[in-house]
Formats: sequence, C-alpha cells, structure tokens
Amino acid sequence: MTIEEEMAIINHQSSITNHPHIPLATYRLQFGPALRFQDARALIPYLSELGISDLYASPILKATPGSTHGYDATDPDELNPELGTWEDFQALAAEVWVHGMGWLQDIVPNHMAYAGTNRMLMDVFENGPRSRFYDFFDIFHDHPDPELRTRVLAPFLGSPLEEVLQRGEMQLVLDENGLAFQYFTWRFPLSLATYDEILGHGDPMSGSQGGDDPALQAFAELRESFACLSGLGDSSKKREQVAHAKRTLVQLHREHPMIRLYLDGILESYNRVAGVPPARVEGGPPSNRGPETLGTRGRDARDTGPLYRLLEQQVFKPVFWQKAYEEINYRRFFYLSEFIALRTEDPRVFQRVHRKTLELVRAGIFTGLRVDHVDGLYNPRQYLVRLHREAPEAYLAVEKILELYEFLRTDWPIQGTSGYKFCNYVNGVFCRRENEQAFTDTYHTFIGAAPDYSQLLYDEKKILEWRMAGEVDYLAHLAEQASRELDI
Repeated sequence: MTIEEEMAIINHQSSITNHPHIPLATYRLQFGPALRFQDARALIPYLSELGISDLYASPILKATPGSTHGYDATDPDELNPELGTWEDFQALAAEVWVHGMGWLQDIVPNHMAYAGTNRMLMDVFENGPRSRFYDFFDIFHDHPDPELRTRVLAPFLGSPLEEVLQRGEMQLVLDENGLAFQYFTWRFPLSLATYDEILGHGDPMSGSQGGDDPALQAFAELRESFACLSGLGDSSKKREQVAHAKRTLVQLHREHPMIRLYLDGILESYNRVAGVPPARVEGGPPSNRGPETLGTRGRDARDTGPLYRLLEQQVFKPVFWQKAYEEINYRRFFYLSEFIALRTEDPRVFQRVHRKTLELVRAGIFTGLRVDHVDGLYNPRQYLVRLHREAPEAYLAVEKILELYEFLRTDWPIQGTSGYKFCNYVNGVFCRRENEQAFTDTYHTFIGAAPDYSQLLYDEKKILEWRMAGEVDYLAHLAEQASRELDI
C-alpha cells in the first residue's frame, strides 16, 4: 500500500464522522507541576500566532500526587487539582476558544494507577466482592492458584513480607479514614470484614466504673455496626453508614481517654514484633534498590504473629516487588505493576471511566480525543465504535504503533493515529540511505560488538520469560481451559 492509498483511507475515515474540525497543526502541552492550567493559558496567544490550530493536552484527570505525566490516573471523575482549580481550567478553555483553536485531549481508557489514592481500587480492598467496583479492574478471578482468585497481589514491598514484618515496617494504624495498614507512603485499607476482629479484643470497660458512660455504650454499638455492615451488599445507604461508623470510631479515639487507651493497646499488640515495640516508620521502602534475589527467605512470616494472620484475611496480598516477575493476577501496563488495567469493554465501566471526558466533549471544550494505548484494550474496534457513538462530534485519533508493512484498520470509526508512522516517513526524507552501512559500522565500533539482528530480537523477546512469566503462565492456563471446553 502506498502512502497515497493510506491518505485515502484516512480521508475516508474522516468522512465517517462528519466532524467539521480537523486539526491542522497541534502543539503538545505536558501538564504537571511545571505546567499548570494558568501557565498554559499564558501560552495560547503565542501558539495561535505561531499557527497552531489545536492544543494537544496530556492527560489532565486526577493522578497520583506529583505526577509529571498524568497517565497514572486515580479518579476519572475529577480534574487533577494539582494543575489548578475548575475556574483555572475554564479560563484556559475560554482562551483556547477565543483564539479559534481546538482542544485535542489525550485520554487513558486502558488502566489506572495502582495506588492508595485510587478510591475505586481501595473500595475493592475494603469491601471485596461486595464492592461496586469489584468488576471494574481486570483481575484474574479464575487464576489457577485458588488463593489468588479472591485476592489481588500488591507487589510493592521492598523485601519479602516476613522481613518487612520482622522489621516493623508495616503497621496497623487508625487515621481519619479508618483502620489501615501503613507501609511507608502506602496505605492499604483494612477489609471491612475484619473490623469486628480488631474491635472485638477484650472490653474497654474492663476494670472501670464507666459502664453507664455514653461513649462506652456508643463504642459497643459501633462494634456491632461494623459486624453487620460487612455482610451487606453495596448501596448508597451502606456507604453512608460505613463512613459514619468510621467517623465515630475516630472521634471516640480522639476524645475518650479510656477508648483511646484500649484501641492503642490493640494496635500495639498487632504491631509488636517478637516482643519489641514497633518503631515509627519513615522514608520509603527499599524497593528497586538492587539485585535482591527472588524468593529470598528469612524466618517464617507466621513468626510475626497476629499482624501476619490479619494480613492473610485481606483482599490485597502484599508481596516482594520482584514476585510480580513470576506470578501476577491482574493485567498490568506491560510489566509495570504500578498500573492496573480496567475492564473498559464492560459498558458500565466505560460510562464511569469516560463520564467527565464526555461531559467536556459535549460542553464543546474538548473537540478531539487521542486514545492512549489502544492495543491494550480487550476489543479496540468495539471500544472505538462505542466512543464514537457517545461523542460523534469529536475528532478521534489513536496511539497505534504500526509496523513498516502494517496499516490502520479501515473499520475503526477514527480519523487516524497520533502519527508515529508519519514521523518515520518524514524523517526518511532527511536520511541518505546510502550512508546506512557507515553509520552501522560506527555504531558497532562504539558498542564494541556487531550483534545479529535476529539474535538480538530473540534475546529481547525473553522479556516474556524474565519480566512477564506470570502473564505467560496465566495465558497458558486460559489456553488449557479453552482446549478442555472445545475438546481439542
């Protein structure tokens, strides 16, 4: 297929959507701590004078604190407050409109950040199968390991779990959001089903004369409330009751000395390691520091006692970060454990993840959408058809890395790609191919080797063995399942 034929396909796809605004010249702005909405607003007059037709914005939804790129979204319903206020955003949008420019927005439908600030994921950890977000994430509930069918690996520990617990690096804490496990900057919420176990230790009235104290009576009722709430299905009423129960627990701990003494004693009993009082954990985990050996073992983690047993009852399963190289039970972004994939093929998930984006398209602020990592989606065509149906007025482009002899599918309702292949064509104009051998020789001299391409390609594909063995094993499990069902 010639480049002229490719352009004909793209023009045909443009006519499918009947959208009048086609970007002529985009300018990418990478929002983050160094470029906020107000900063971008000041650039618009210059960009307009330069001949830029469209602002091309990096992801701007709420992301992990300090994010420099925005691809680690934590809340699809909010703009990133670190980029400015809603008023700042509106002022930028108005400036773009005044100068007759469009707004091409980069969106990330494939994954979210695996982080404590991801409210939806933390809701799964707190409520398990009863969470309204339980099916939002691409978790392998049919994993061949029975233990991993009801839990989610959390491969973020700097060393094996037993070592983490022996050093007192993970602590059971009570903060303004309730009970949780604190591991340096990580906060994992306690499963609602285990609140009763924590609060049921002993009796805060033991040895006191405060049997008629309203606070003590409220605490007794609170224990019963948590036990009842954990067994209820998801509802707005339940969420309100859980939030109220947590607030009450925090308030009683803060204001009532006897209850505070009782709760602090429980926390200390869980956090004590081999009779040594827990140390205050500061700084960050020793993850990614060096060539720690997979499967390194110290004392059995069960030696650390009740904290280990409590962790075993949680939805999340904390493990050494290198464990993810050999076992995983959720879909990641390549082998980056910090990203957890979404089941965007589910219409309910699609609507929730795109709610804010579609709102801004319909308001006329976003005139186009650039879909990140379209190949990561379960069914790219189905997704794009759905997106086009929800936003027929938007210019649609996808991030699609095409091989030299690979061409864009004609049945996708889009205008084209983000242009990687086009850039290769343009760069080719400035390359004198007769100099290829001279440059290759120079490169081989520089690296001190002359690698064979086929061998190099084979070696690079070993990433499946030493970084993604868990995914390969799971795919083999699915293939085995399919063969049994089809009697192959």
